[in-house]
Amino acid sequence: MSGGHAESLIKNIIGDIVRECAVRGHAVSETLVAFMVKAVVLDPRNGFNVDRILTKQDVQKLEEVSLLQCSIIFSPYNTSSCIKEKKTFLLMTISKFILMYL
Repeated sequence: MSGGHAESLIKNIIGDIVRECAVRGHAVSETLVAFMVKAVVLDPRNGFNVDRILTKQDVQKLEEVSLLQCSIIFSPYNTSSCIKEKKTFLLMTISKFILMYL
C-alpha cells in the first residue's frame, strides 16, 4: 500500500468515526479520534498487528472498537473504574505521542 493510499484510508476511517460519534451524540474532533484510533491499534488486547496492512475486516473492527470506546469514554453516565482506566490509557497514549514529536 502506497503512503498516499494509507494516509487516505486513515483519514477516511477517522472521518467515519467522527461522523458516527456525532450521530451518537458525541462531538469529537478529528485529532482526538486520531489519537483514539492509535490507542486502539496499539492496545494489544485489541489484537491488531501493526506490522501488516489492515484488511477490510481490520478496518471494520477498528471502527467498531473505536466507536465503542468513544461511547464508553464520553458518556456522561459512566463513572466506573474501568472507564477511568480507559481514560487514563487514552491520556497516556496521547502524552506519549506528543512527546515523540517535541
